[in-house]
Amino acid sequence: MTIKTTHRLRVRLILLGLLGAIGFNLSQPSAAVAQKNPAPEKQPVEADEADEGLRDELWHRYSGIQIDLRFGRISREDAIASYEKLVQEGAGDVGLTPFLRYTQASLNLQLEKAKEAKRILLDLQKNYPDHYLNTRRMAALKDVETGKGTNSVARALQVVEQHIEFRKSRPKPWSEPEPAPEPRVILDTSYGPITLVFYPSEAPKLVENFLKLVKEGYYDGMWFHRIDVGLRVLLGDPNTKEGGDENAIGGSGPGYEIDRELNVISHVRGTLSAKQVDRTKNNHGSQFFINTGYPTYLDVDWTVFGRVESGMDVADKIAALEIDGNWHPLEKVTIRSARIVE
Repeated sequence: MTIKTTHRLRVRLILLGLLGAIGFNLSQPSAAVAQKNPAPEKQPVEADEADEGLRDELWHRYSGIQIDLRFGRISREDAIASYEKLVQEGAGDVGLTPFLRYTQASLNLQLEKAKEAKRILLDLQKNYPDHYLNTRRMAALKDVETGKGTNSVARALQVVEQHIEFRKSRPKPWSEPEPAPEPRVILDTSYGPITLVFYPSEAPKLVENFLKLVKEGYYDGMWFHRIDVGLRVLLGDPNTKEGGDENAIGGSGPGYEIDRELNVISHVRGTLSAKQVDRTKNNHGSQFFINTGYPTYLDVDWTVFGRVESGMDVADKIAALEIDGNWHPLEKVTIRSARIVE
């Protein structure tokens, strides 16, 4: 393998690895930056001087862990342990340690271990001050106080701090308010019915919009277009209907957004949450997900507007479907009809 080819492979694996760290919902560094600065100055051995065989092996294993986690083959706890093993086996010699630490922090936050995530991020700031995760400011990463662009680790620390403060007032994320007794919505899927109930007091705009779309038949004929293994199933993109552009699935909607409606309802199993628009942080006009796991790390920033009253067994069957590299299920489970029941 040539040095040029190895370098391209390294960059590709950096990006693949960071895309797996979904907990902080951050924009990722460009390939050009990764090429320019793959390792912090404090590394005992420069990446280009490291043994090529060790370098290739560790970067391949890092990528493999990300893929296994993405497709639900290993748990988050197992992934954290695997990353730590890579650190012990020489990851620092090939510029991999900062990425491992960053991803470990993200996974710890997803596991409701915010204090451990904070410790890892503070160590990352201290031990790798010159790494671009600590130095490169990006406009998409808004500092909470100034509104200006900041770097990945600093923004991640702010997310963790917000989560810690949130948990002080809400220590039991599974203690949810009772939904309104009516109306209900029945999703008649090709796998069976799912009955939904709502929180109109906590998310009035989202509930009103969802019911309006149901009345219009908006969701009829759509299919569940994304499965995040162990976490959720996503629905609501009109391109999943017959005649839609399947190459554009994931980014389409009714042509408008819903203003943010933050509340204190946690993302526990069975809840419904609105998809967030990355550009504005508003709620998507039609896309939502059913939580099949416990992604409570979203509580600070995302909005729950309902929950499944019956039919979680159907949601679980959908969540267990095999997926492709874009998280799309290989089998299309369609909404035959969505109707309101008073």
